[in-house]
Amino acid sequence: MALERNVLGIVHPVLFPGPGNTGSVMRGEGRKEYVLKSLKWIIDDPDFQSVEITRIKTPSIRNEVKTLLDQARKENKLQEVVYTAQLVQIINEDNIVEPSDISSLDENERIKAMDRLKECIDEAAEYGCDKFAFYSGKDPAILQNLEGDAAERVSEEGLAQLRRSVHEICLYLKEKAGAHTPMQPVIEIFDGRTNIPGTSFFKEALVGSADRAERLVESVRHYYGHNEFGLMIDTSHMLISGEGPNVLKKFIPYLGHVHIANTVLNRNAPDGDRRYGDAHPAFNVSDGELTMDALAGYLHALAESQYEGTVSFEIKPIGSEIPEDIAASAKSFYFTCRNRIDVNYALPRNFIFQTRRFLTDDLWDRLSDMRVKQPRLIEERMMKRKQREVLAPDGRLVILAADHPARMVTNVGDDPVAMGNRFDYLGRCARVMTASAVDGIMATADVIEDLVLLDAVYEEKNGHSFLDNRVLIACMNRSGLAGAKYELLDRMTAYRDVKKIKKLNLDGAKLLLRLAIPDPYDRYAIQTMEECARSIEACHEVQLPVFLEPLPVKSIDGKYQTIVDADALIRVIGVASGLSHSSANVWLKIPYVNNYNRVVQSFSGPILMLGGESKGNPISVIEQFERGMGEGENVRGALVGRNVLYPGPDDPAATAEAVCSVINGGLSANEAVKRMPSVRGKNMELLPRN
Repeated sequence: MALERNVLGIVHPVLFPGPGNTGSVMRGEGRKEYVLKSLKWIIDDPDFQSVEITRIKTPSIRNEVKTLLDQARKENKLQEVVYTAQLVQIINEDNIVEPSDISSLDENERIKAMDRLKECIDEAAEYGCDKFAFYSGKDPAILQNLEGDAAERVSEEGLAQLRRSVHEICLYLKEKAGAHTPMQPVIEIFDGRTNIPGTSFFKEALVGSADRAERLVESVRHYYGHNEFGLMIDTSHMLISGEGPNVLKKFIPYLGHVHIANTVLNRNAPDGDRRYGDAHPAFNVSDGELTMDALAGYLHALAESQYEGTVSFEIKPIGSEIPEDIAASAKSFYFTCRNRIDVNYALPRNFIFQTRRFLTDDLWDRLSDMRVKQPRLIEERMMKRKQREVLAPDGRLVILAADHPARMVTNVGDDPVAMGNRFDYLGRCARVMTASAVDGIMATADVIEDLVLLDAVYEEKNGHSFLDNRVLIACMNRSGLAGAKYELLDRMTAYRDVKKIKKLNLDGAKLLLRLAIPDPYDRYAIQTMEECARSIEACHEVQLPVFLEPLPVKSIDGKYQTIVDADALIRVIGVASGLSHSSANVWLKIPYVNNYNRVVQSFSGPILMLGGESKGNPISVIEQFERGMGEGENVRGALVGRNVLYPGPDDPAATAEAVCSVINGGLSANEAVKRMPSVRGKNMELLPRN
């Protein structure tokens, strides 16, 4: 599960603001029994390993809280205690400090604000806190109702004051720590200037945007050398500011703490006035901006960025809501999102599969040299290759499809000739074959022969062949060139001779049959049917398995496109399964579609699913394969190409391994995705290199 190693925490004075959900704890005036009991409830919850506390005015209660926290640490119930000074700053008791707080342009006001924060640091030191959190105060430009250049100038002056304040906070934290590790200072990014009505419901903070927060932390680290200074982000403020998950990625080098919080921006929502703005309502309230999709987006960004810090809930019971109940609901909401496949499928930050790191230029040059000087080596190695005694020992197969370029299908996404780059294409094929559990490959002769030569140099290094006991399937008909006028006339132009296929120790033959719908009587398709029938009969004569791909197609703007419809597939399968004098050794290759259970009931023999065009992200095809495997006992695996070879920036071997985990391992798509990091980017030196 994504982020499962991250410490999970909760903001105590917000979840337990006081008896009857009043604000006594938030003000630092909570009764001893309530404060201790509520803190103990958090500590005793095994899911929470971090707790955020705030000012407690009564020294005797502080002492008992310290004892409780110390004991929790000894019992390994707590890994972290955070002091949240933001509440002290925001409540601003008796209005002793102006709202711009430690960003005040008035130096006397800034010093007063700093003195107050130093008192909070003193208290945090009593508890032995690990982090000290605070906020910038309101933007002086907003307080002065300034716009345009004047506002920018005043905000920059406030930012200069804030930098001084952060520097002083860092120094004071180090002074208080003495010989011990000082608390980490983190500034929370609140919402800044917004166009949302109702300013009293928002913070309008000086540090209220991603750009300004990044500038602040970089300048403090660069000019003052306080590399421990970090940022605390809060999803509710990001939602208020309209900042999406991608913003998190720029924060990762500085991110010290994450708050998961909700906000309601619809004043007309039920109980709107009490939940509106920065009220931190429960995660599942109606009209809440923190939907499951929104939270999943933020969690995906954190997982993709490999964030290792604390994730805390900031939720406040409203009215008669019970704190323990909304905490339990929040955990369920969070865990559900954290376990989503789109969250778990998170590439490491800046990861991109580079073929040259696997198949080197030197090895590519050597391959070319071998083709010139050792052309007979290919057939020699194919003749002595060890074959499986049984095609599918466990009754299932995962085969890599690599025959597309031979039919002039070279596009991947927006690149019209991606698969035409043989160096990259071969490297991806070899990566899948050497680093995943796929059963084998289906390809034209040129691709298989390149792999045979690579296998020779692989065996020199590793002492064994990666092609032994794998399934090699010969693709036969490739004359139906994409976009050709007579595209449906698909003659045997690749591996043409079935006896030669058998002699070369290949394990099967693949055929493509496309029938145009609503015109199933296209004479070119009928000729292809006849050629396929003859080839199937020839395969039967030498006991060679046939992998037949029957597809319904229609012409759109002069190009044939596959019809992904159950009824159309059923009609074409009926034609395909009736070819030749026997279907005894025939496997069908059929795309997954809705109502797949109806499709698989149209043929009693084994079916392999195909993946179709690359989607740039393997999640959908892995999920399709999971669904397809459950739709009938005769669904026996996949014969998939582009979605494995070109999974966006991901490693083809990791995608192939996920597919194998679903089909051969019986895992769910989500479980399979969680296994991808064990393969992704690993063993990149399997092939020899100079």
